[in-house]
Amino acid sequence: MVVRWGPWGDARVHRGDLGVRPGIALCLAILVCLSWEGSCARRRNVKREVELIGWRGETHKVETAKPEVGKPFVVSDYWRQNEDQPLGVDQWVSWYAGYNGNRLDQPEVAELVRKRDEHQNAQPTKPCMPLSKFVEAGLAAREFDRETQVGKRATSARVFPHEGSQGRAGLPVYAHMATLALAPNGSIALAFQASLGVEGADGQRIHVAFSKGPGAMDWWPAGPVPVKQGGGEFKAPEHKFVTSAQWGPVLQEDREEGRLVLFYSESAGDCHEPASPEEGHGGRWVVGGDVRVTSLGLGASSWEPPQSIHKQSEGKVPKITANGMIVHASSGNWVLPFWRQKPRHIFIRNPETDQTTRRCTGPKGSKRRTSAAVLISADRGRNWHASAKPIESRTAGWLIENTLVELDSDSSLLMLFRTKAGAIFSCKSFDAGESLSTAKAVDTLVNTDSKVHMIKLRDGTLLLAGNDHPRPFVHDRSANELVASRERTRMVVWVSKDEGETWQRLARIDDGSQTAQAPGNFLSSLVFGGGGKASGTPRPSDFPNPGTSDPFQLRDMDESSELSPQYHYPTLMELPEGSQKQAGCAAVVAYTKSKLNMVSQKTTGHEIHVTCISLS
Repeated sequence: MVVRWGPWGDARVHRGDLGVRPGIALCLAILVCLSWEGSCARRRNVKREVELIGWRGETHKVETAKPEVGKPFVVSDYWRQNEDQPLGVDQWVSWYAGYNGNRLDQPEVAELVRKRDEHQNAQPTKPCMPLSKFVEAGLAAREFDRETQVGKRATSARVFPHEGSQGRAGLPVYAHMATLALAPNGSIALAFQASLGVEGADGQRIHVAFSKGPGAMDWWPAGPVPVKQGGGEFKAPEHKFVTSAQWGPVLQEDREEGRLVLFYSESAGDCHEPASPEEGHGGRWVVGGDVRVTSLGLGASSWEPPQSIHKQSEGKVPKITANGMIVHASSGNWVLPFWRQKPRHIFIRNPETDQTTRRCTGPKGSKRRTSAAVLISADRGRNWHASAKPIESRTAGWLIENTLVELDSDSSLLMLFRTKAGAIFSCKSFDAGESLSTAKAVDTLVNTDSKVHMIKLRDGTLLLAGNDHPRPFVHDRSANELVASRERTRMVVWVSKDEGETWQRLARIDDGSQTAQAPGNFLSSLVFGGGGKASGTPRPSDFPNPGTSDPFQLRDMDESSELSPQYHYPTLMELPEGSQKQAGCAAVVAYTKSKLNMVSQKTTGHEIHVTCISLS
C-alpha cells in the first residue's frame, strides 16, 4: 500500500498490490505494525500507511513528523524530512521564512525552495505559482511592517453593534459581509447580513445603517431592510414553514434616478439543513439562492418590493453576490459580479423508517462546480442576463467573491477572485463582461482564501483590500495533526498606479496591539499607514512560542484557549471630494472583526467596523 496524490493535490492511500479497499488495507497495515513490534516505523520512508493534509485544508494524520515527548513541533524539521509535504504547508512555511528575514539569495533557503517546487510541480494538481513568490511576499510584508510609523493610528468606528446596544434582547450575534455606498441624501449607507444564530440561520436578514451626515465615523443604529422574505414548507424533520436566509448585500448609488440600490441573494429550493444540536444551530440554509434587487428612493418611505434577476432554478445552482457593481463607462452597461456556489448535499435520516433522503441535489458533473460570472444590464437594471460562459479553475480550487473595475486605458474589465490556491487570481474582459479570459494567479498577491475588494479612484488609481498571508497551520498536539487554521489576521490595503500590473502595500488595517500571538499575525506594534521612516524591528515576543530560537515552530492549538482577533471581508469606498479632508480620510474600508477560537476554529463576537484611509 502506498500514498499517491489525488486529483486535488491531497495525499491518498491507494491499494497497491493488496487488492482491497483503502480503509481495510489501512487496518491490516496497523495490525501488521503491531505484530512486527514497530518495524513499520523503520519502513515509513518506503511504504507510507498514513494520509497527510490536503492543500485544500483537509486534516490527515502525520505520523512521520511526530515529535519526541516533551519536544516542540518544528515545521522546518518537518519540511526537510517529509518528501510528501502538502502544498498548503509548503506555502505557509515559505511565506513565514520570508517574513522572518530569510532571503532567496541564501543558499540553504534557495535549495529548499527549489526542491519543494520540483516536488509540487510533479503532482497532478499544479501549484498556482513558485514557492519563491511566497518567500518574496513574506519578505515584502516584513519590510512594510518595519517601515510603518509606530503609533500612527487611523480613525475607526464600530458600526455594529451600535454603542449602547450591546446586550439588548434580539440583537443579532452574527454579522458579516459589509458593503458601502453613497446614499441619495449624502450620507453613507452600510449593509451587512446578520442572524440571531450562525451563518445562514433561518431568517437571516440584510441590515442597513446610515451615517450621520457625509462623514464615516458617526452612525445611526442598523436595522433590517423591511422587504418580504420567502421560505419553504418542509416535511420531516422540520414539519413547519422555514423562513429563508438573505445573503451577500451589494449597495449601489444610482445618482441619475436618485435612489440607493440593494442587490442580495435569498435562499431558495430545498437547500435547508435541519436543526443540529451537535453542530450548534437550529437550522440553516446553504450559501446563496436567487439574486434579488430592491431600491430606496430619496424621500421614499419604504423600499421597493424585491425582484429576482437570476434564480437558483436556472441551472439548479445557488447564486450569490459579494462585491460592488460598476457602470461600464464606454457602454453604459451595469455589470454586477456574482458566482455560482456548488450546492452542498444535505442528507436527512428518518429514524422511524431508517431511510435517508437527500436535499439540495442540484445538477450533476461539471455543471455542479463552483464558477464565476457577471450579470449585465443594458437598461439601468430593468433587465439582466448572465455572461455567456462562467469561468472556473482547477488550480485555484474555486473562483468566488469576484471584484472588478474598468480600466481607463482600453475600457477592459479587470476582475480579481478569492481562491483556495494561496493567491489572488485575476482575469479580464474586453467586451464589457460578455466573455471572460482564463483566470491566472497574481504572483505578488498572496491570500488566505478570504475575500478581497477592489475599487478605482477618481484619478484612475486602484485600491485593493484583503488579507496578505497564506493559510496558517497549527499543531494539534493531542491528535498529533497539522491543522489548517481559519485565521485571517493581517488585513492590508494595496495600491496600484499601473492598472493592476504591480501592487504596493499602502496600509495595515488590523490593530496588531490587540492581536493574540498566532501564526499569520506576527507583529504587534506596526499598523495603519505607510511611508514613514523605519522605526521598529520585529521582536522575539512578536512570534509564536517566543522561547524557541527556531522561527518555524508551530504553536500548539490545544495548549492555549486564546481567542485570536480576526480582520476580514473588507469593502472599500472613496469618499466624495472635500467630505473628510479635515480628518485625512480620503477613503474608508468596512470589514468584519471577530474572534477565532484556536481550538474549535469557530468564530464569535462579530462586529462591523469602518476605518479611514489616507492616500497622501
